[in-house]
Amino acid sequence: MQRATQTIPAAFSKQHVPLEGAFNFRDLGGYPTQSGRRVRTGQLYRADDLFRLSRSDLIELELRQLRLVIDLRTNEEAARRGSFAQHDHVAQYLRIPLMDISVRTEASDLPESYLEDRYREILLDAGPQFAHIIARILQEDALPAVFHCAVGKDRTGLLAMLILGLLGVNDADIVADYSLTTVATATMLSWLRANHPELAASVEAIPQVLISSEPQTMQATLQWLRQTFGSFESYAGFIGITQREVSELRRRLLD
Repeated sequence: MQRATQTIPAAFSKQHVPLEGAFNFRDLGGYPTQSGRRVRTGQLYRADDLFRLSRSDLIELELRQLRLVIDLRTNEEAARRGSFAQHDHVAQYLRIPLMDISVRTEASDLPESYLEDRYREILLDAGPQFAHIIARILQEDALPAVFHCAVGKDRTGLLAMLILGLLGVNDADIVADYSLTTVATATMLSWLRANHPELAASVEAIPQVLISSEPQTMQATLQWLRQTFGSFESYAGFIGITQREVSELRRRLLD
């Protein structure tokens, strides 16, 4: 499978897992926390669509001992695009759908606040799903695990924000992690232009706000969460994640 080549920023390449069939597969580990600890590497990953994975990709994930794949896409998305090849891998596959914000965008020009508004909506409405995901990650057979959506930006970005925030990673690093999707999106578009030009044209016709991962979007989301709930721990309690679960998350995912 042909991949596009480009200069990759050091921050992206340090966490990026190069695969033939995915563009935004990244390790969430390595970030320092405010307590002086560091998020463990090789335990939790974030990614984009995984239905295109090649045999060599699956071997790479086997070498990383991947045990759980959490798909945040809707059932309709999975039926239309395909899913992780369960029969080719020992990892368990679990779908916990979150809102697909792209299906509500008939307008050609969207307000700049569109993503911020949808992120707040997801954070308020998808509490049970987030709590379910945290509980599943804490089970003995879960790690290493990956969670993903279609591009690995919105739903995946919010879950990454929540986990990193609960682990004590500072806001600047959470914003930087979100913004790294910009690199993956550029790589994906280059690959599409070379391999599926008609699909590339359809992606490029999408309103820019939908495919952007600007730092100010995550900054505004973090500011809203703190203004509304006070802290990540308070938000966790609001959606049903217990303090014991938060402590266990830190025990498992911090060095």
